[in-house]
Amino acid sequence: MLTSTRRTALFGALAGTGFLAARPSSSKTPLVRSSGPQSDAMAQLMARWTRPGKPGAAITVSLEGACVFSEGFGAADLENIAPVTPKTVFHVASLSKQFTAYAALILTAEGKLSLDEKVLKYLPEVRGAARDLTLRHLLHHSGGLRDAYTLLEAGGWRSDDAVTDEQLRRMVYRQSGLNFKPGDRFQYNNSGYFLLAQIVARVSAQPFPDFCLERIFIPLGMTDTRFNDDNQRIVTGRANSYFSNGEGFERAILNSMALGPTGLLTTSEDLCRWAVAFEGKPGQTCAMKAMHEQLVLSDGTKHFYAMGQERHLYNGLDTWSHGGRDAGFRAFLLRVPDQRFSVAVLSNTSAFDASRIAFAVADIYLVDKPGFVRPVAEQGEPDAARLQRYAGAYELFPGLIMLLATDGKTLSTTWLGDSHTRPLKALSPTTFLFDPEANITLEFDPAEPGIPNGLKYRISRNGVLDVRRLDLTEFDAASLDLSSYVGLYRSADLATEYELLLDGGRLVARHQRLSDIALYPYQTDLMHSFKAVFGRLAFQRNMAGKITGFNMSGAVAEDLWFERV
Repeated sequence: MLTSTRRTALFGALAGTGFLAARPSSSKTPLVRSSGPQSDAMAQLMARWTRPGKPGAAITVSLEGACVFSEGFGAADLENIAPVTPKTVFHVASLSKQFTAYAALILTAEGKLSLDEKVLKYLPEVRGAARDLTLRHLLHHSGGLRDAYTLLEAGGWRSDDAVTDEQLRRMVYRQSGLNFKPGDRFQYNNSGYFLLAQIVARVSAQPFPDFCLERIFIPLGMTDTRFNDDNQRIVTGRANSYFSNGEGFERAILNSMALGPTGLLTTSEDLCRWAVAFEGKPGQTCAMKAMHEQLVLSDGTKHFYAMGQERHLYNGLDTWSHGGRDAGFRAFLLRVPDQRFSVAVLSNTSAFDASRIAFAVADIYLVDKPGFVRPVAEQGEPDAARLQRYAGAYELFPGLIMLLATDGKTLSTTWLGDSHTRPLKALSPTTFLFDPEANITLEFDPAEPGIPNGLKYRISRNGVLDVRRLDLTEFDAASLDLSSYVGLYRSADLATEYELLLDGGRLVARHQRLSDIALYPYQTDLMHSFKAVFGRLAFQRNMAGKITGFNMSGAVAEDLWFERV
């Protein structure tokens, strides 16, 4: 059975029970509520989230430098039936990265940091592979760092364990390898932005939350915003988060207290003020302008990522955006600079598609604006020959292998090692609906006439994974001597060990803090599991053919060496 993880991933200045004892109001952008057809369309868009007993969302829209719509929908707390309002405080997960990038760029503009200096200059205690990276690599996700949260989970952290800065620091600092050569690829991960927050704190000689409060939030009037390193702290108006369980909702506990890649508490109204500051009005700085520098890879390819933001063309419009997902929280901030438009969407349930709603709001407000162009959908159905070319094996993450097959009429999918097969709905000759609830599609390049080298796994509007095609050879797993793999294996990078043993005729990996992980052979000396962080094990042998260890690869953390003890 595939898990959900597998399928898809201050305080001295603060006082009282609110964020600040004194809240400056002169710099706040005036908020008004819209009326007329746009307001009616917004109400229709959010009708599902106004029913009793459901979590909800806060949406704030800015246009022409002013917030023109600001409303809350649903409940911030299902037990006490507290409603969501535009001043409800949400954890916004990876949307935090914009502010971490901005903090680093403030110090860069002041000459205290250089983006092309190595991390080692600012964090000399970093002794692993990260020491050779530059700050620019960190900002653009192009350094090849292993993801901190994958490392923790592979190292024995359970989903209900608290995650602190200190734990992440120990894990990230000790890594001896990278996923790829710095600058060669883009690979979104959290470790780089964690290091950036550490560098900002070190160079500014201030705790990271204090620096951001003093240099970003107070100047922009974002007085309901802060980085929070203590989930037990009482925060007035904070929303609880919830998972959808198919029948209703249950609590989704937030356990991360690490700062940089995540950790920001804010409101939709404060994000409106942040977005307006990008428009060149009072408050914008050269550091804010620098955030528009896009990644250029070693081969000269220009990427859509730009220092905590993504740049995409949508319906003819130049858009900048970023989202966040953590526990039950969902967040998305979308800006359309040419139209002086932005929308902040914050939700407290995993069942809410924040990016889809944000772009739908953009449609409502910008449909009559110059430059807005409705896309022309690709017409037709895929023929049998095309479906046959698409059939094959595709690896989303190491060991997470999707098998596509066809009967000549439809394309169907299953995961390697799973018996459940389901048909995919064709949306066009090159696009297939993979998961209707999560709005996930599989997209093939229409310009690629032969057998594809891969596909795009698109999550809602902006989340995209480039998935490569695999050529799997015929393999008889039944002929394998599983007992030859039994033993104790230790990883220096994770400071942990796993025992591989036979249990009921199958090979499992056992960790003292985790449930057993079943391993399934699928090629010579290659095994996979249904646990994303323990996705692929590539066993190594010496000249005598004896197994000496394995390289473990998971989601955004590759080739971790486990030596056989």
